[in-house]
Amino acid sequence: MALSRRLVLFFIMVVVNIAVASEDYVWPVDAKQALTSTFCEFRPGHFHSGIDLKVYSSVGLPCRAIADGYIIRLKVSPTGYGKALYLKLNDGKTAVYAHLERFTPEIEEIIKIIQHQNKFYALDYFPEDADTTWFKKGDIVAYSGRSGVKHPHVHFEIRDHLERPLNPLTNGLFAADRFQPTPRKLAIIPLDGESTVERDCQTRLYNRLVKNHDGVYRCGDAIGVQGRIGIGIEAYDRADAAENLLAIYRAELYIDDKLLWETKFDRFSFSETRQIERERGYQLKRRGKGDFHLLFRDIGNTLNMGNGDGIINYGYEHDKSLEVKIVLYDAVENNSTVQFRLVNDQVEDINRNVGGKPLIQYRPAHSVDSSLEVNIMRNFLRLTGPPGINSFRINNGLNFVTTANIVTGSVSAAWTPPADYDGKFHLLAINAGGEEVTSLEIDITPAYPQFHNEILSHDGMCMVDIPANVLYDTTWISIIPEPSFNVGGLIESVYLIEPFDQPISSKVKIKILAEDKPNQGGWGLYYFDQRRGWTFLSDSLKSNYYVAEVLSWERFGLMRDNDLPNIKVTAIRDGSSINNHYPEIVAFVTDATSGIVADGLEMRLDGVIVPAEYDPPIDRFSYKCWRPLSPGKHEVVIIARDRVDNLVKKQFHFNILK
Repeated sequence: MALSRRLVLFFIMVVVNIAVASEDYVWPVDAKQALTSTFCEFRPGHFHSGIDLKVYSSVGLPCRAIADGYIIRLKVSPTGYGKALYLKLNDGKTAVYAHLERFTPEIEEIIKIIQHQNKFYALDYFPEDADTTWFKKGDIVAYSGRSGVKHPHVHFEIRDHLERPLNPLTNGLFAADRFQPTPRKLAIIPLDGESTVERDCQTRLYNRLVKNHDGVYRCGDAIGVQGRIGIGIEAYDRADAAENLLAIYRAELYIDDKLLWETKFDRFSFSETRQIERERGYQLKRRGKGDFHLLFRDIGNTLNMGNGDGIINYGYEHDKSLEVKIVLYDAVENNSTVQFRLVNDQVEDINRNVGGKPLIQYRPAHSVDSSLEVNIMRNFLRLTGPPGINSFRINNGLNFVTTANIVTGSVSAAWTPPADYDGKFHLLAINAGGEEVTSLEIDITPAYPQFHNEILSHDGMCMVDIPANVLYDTTWISIIPEPSFNVGGLIESVYLIEPFDQPISSKVKIKILAEDKPNQGGWGLYYFDQRRGWTFLSDSLKSNYYVAEVLSWERFGLMRDNDLPNIKVTAIRDGSSINNHYPEIVAFVTDATSGIVADGLEMRLDGVIVPAEYDPPIDRFSYKCWRPLSPGKHEVVIIARDRVDNLVKKQFHFNILK
């Protein structure tokens, strides 16, 4: 009955308010209108699905209903959105408020009841009666906080009737913005082994864009290209009232004044969010070069936010330069322009300076056995060697010869292996006199998108399991043992999986042989993060392998966690006496190796499990008594587990005075 009444109410709301403009929304939080991030900014593996509202380090600011509506969902979690509220609006859209400190008192009471019934902090609640959760425009619906994150802010979203995130800044919210977007870098990208930029088959970066007197940004002399070329651009925007660097809203690419590509960040679907690694330059990001928007439709990119093809075809017959123009916009149509020329890089022009820098610098000192290098690019291999090499020969029955192009500080050539290539070949470098000057043995395993690929390391200890349709294109996998990382009894079986800068569309499995480690206890599979060090993935055992699902190629290894979690109780000490009948029990729970698992935390008060809140960014585990405690002695037991099931228990008592 309540559900049907809710549907009728919603239908009446839509009919009555169909003419109400969404531009009438009020600002979602009681703070000066300022943004700390915008829609579709890069987040690891996904698009940012809303905007972040600045609260000036405050907690507890009122959050307002941007329009009339009712609550359809309340979610409470120690991670992710933290405490979040979903408000169905009178125009059919949904407003989402996340990282809240608390809800209104009436809603808080409902949440507390459910948490104590479930004896668990996290919940996902869908109110059934719209009458009891109805708010008018401007009403307080919650209060700002930092739940699920380290720094206070309000994450705010607007979603359509299919729960697809919309850009709030083009759907009813306005943030003052007098600034034009600022382009920072260009990337000119060869898209196959037959294409070059300045005679090299790798991406070239132009990091110095100069704003001229006419307001247009330029990068110097014309850029030499050949074949199928894509363009990427790194840019940022600003808005009034905050110094944060924000994402652009729209980018257009013109060739000789003809629109070739447009990206517009209006909407996306959560099912598409991993395609951020197709809309952005993944290889550039992984190599620390920046956050580039690709102004062409890369393989696997089916996003509707991009319109066109964007690929520039510059054939050998071209003798005319191409005029390239990129126009960048923010949500209020402030714009800036980048212009440059493309010319034929096979035509000698002594008056043209070669600018920019190659993505991969040739560093022969890093090669132990040879001065030759092989880099896995898109769907081809780049061969590199020192100056003086005239050609490369690929042996082992292939007998393929390719001419070496002279590039900055080295020579290079591209090779696209045949479909039946097994991954092994002998690379020879030949000088102008036809003599072999150096060589390199290559052993990499081809992996094809249409097939299920299982690749085993030479020692049989490590396996990469790649389901079909996970790779975007043909690539070549190397499983490289790294014994220098081993620390006997603590870190073992370390392997580097290459190519680290090639994206995958969904999860693959990494498997490392367990041997006798399950009998020792505490072992798990980790990956090495450059900032955080060894980071736990899984202690799952299948067929005597530790197995983890991952979304990128990394350095993986087995690591042992022998340490127990640490529990430090504050505020109330063992044996203390207090006057407060509503005390807050606070502990800080840490684990130095595998980390604390939220579901493994438990707090008991007088033998009853209570829904204590875990705050991972600051390691805080706490419970504020919801009902008054009686005078006398009370017992608290805190249990903490790490990710490999090491367990510790802390028990203490306190007294409440009459």
